[in-house]
Amino acid sequence: MKHKLNFIDLELDIIKQKNLYRKLRYGKVQGSHITINNKKLLNLSSNDYLGIPTIKNQIKQLQSSSRSVSGNDELYKKLESKLAKHKSQQNSLIFPTGYMTNLGVISSIAKKGDIIFSDELNHASIIESCKLSDAKISVYKHNDMQDLQTKLKQKGKNKFVITEGVFSMDGDLSHLKQITEIAEKSNVITIVDDAHGDFVIGKDGKGTPNHFKVSKKIDLYISSLSKGLGSFGGYVASQNNVINLCINKSKSFIYTSALPSFLIEHTLQRFESNREKQKRKLETNTKQL
Repeated sequence: MKHKLNFIDLELDIIKQKNLYRKLRYGKVQGSHITINNKKLLNLSSNDYLGIPTIKNQIKQLQSSSRSVSGNDELYKKLESKLAKHKSQQNSLIFPTGYMTNLGVISSIAKKGDIIFSDELNHASIIESCKLSDAKISVYKHNDMQDLQTKLKQKGKNKFVITEGVFSMDGDLSHLKQITEIAEKSNVITIVDDAHGDFVIGKDGKGTPNHFKVSKKIDLYISSLSKGLGSFGGYVASQNNVINLCINKSKSFIYTSALPSFLIEHTLQRFESNREKQKRKLETNTKQL
C-alpha cells in the first residue's frame, strides 16, 4: 500500500524538473558580510539597505499576546504616529511583517463585487492578498499605462489599483505619476506597496511617491520596517477609517502575537537617526553595480 503522503514526492519532482527546487543553506551574517562554508563573502542580498548603526537595547519582555489583548505596548503609539507623519497620512498600523500587512489590509478593504487592478510583477504577498479578498482581479501588463486604462473600463463597486513603488525583483520604479493621474480621473483607490523604496528614496527617505511628487494622491501605503530601516515588521498608513477597519477586520493583525517591545524601540531608534549619510552611501554603491 502506498503511503498516504507519497503524492508530495511527485509534487517535489515537478518542482525539480522546472529547476525551481529550493534548499536552505546556513551562514553567519556579520555586518555587510556573510560567511558560508567558512568562506567570507560580501552580502549583496541583505534586507538592511542602509546599514544604520544599532544601539543595544535591554530586552525587558519578549512576548505578551496579540495587540488587541495585552501586547499593545505604548511604544507602538509613538512609532505609528511618526510613520503616519512620514507618509503624510492620518494614522498608521504596525503588523508583524510586510507580508502579513498586505494579507491583512487588502483582504479587509476589498471584497466581493469590487475589482482590483494589479501590476503583473507585483510581489507574491500582493497576489495572495488579492485572492483572499474575494474581489475580482484584473492583472495589467507591467508598467503598461495603456493596458491599465483599457482594463479600468471593467465594472466594479469599488476599484483599486495596486502597485509596488520599487519592484522587488527587477528594481525598476512604478509609473506612479501616470497611475495617480489615471486613478483620479476614474475615481480609483490607489494602493502602493513601497517596501523597497521607503526610507531609501525621496526627500528624507519618504519613498517612491515622494520621489515622483504624488504623495498626497496615494490612498493607502503599505511598507516594511525591515528593508530601509533594517529592523522588523510592516505597516499600513492611511486615513483613520482604514486603520480602524484593519484593527477590527484584519485576521493577520488580530490573530497573531504582537512584536516584542524591544523591536519597536529598535525601530524607533533607527527611524529617529540621521539616515542621510547611509542613504548617500547606498546611492553611490548602487551606481557602481
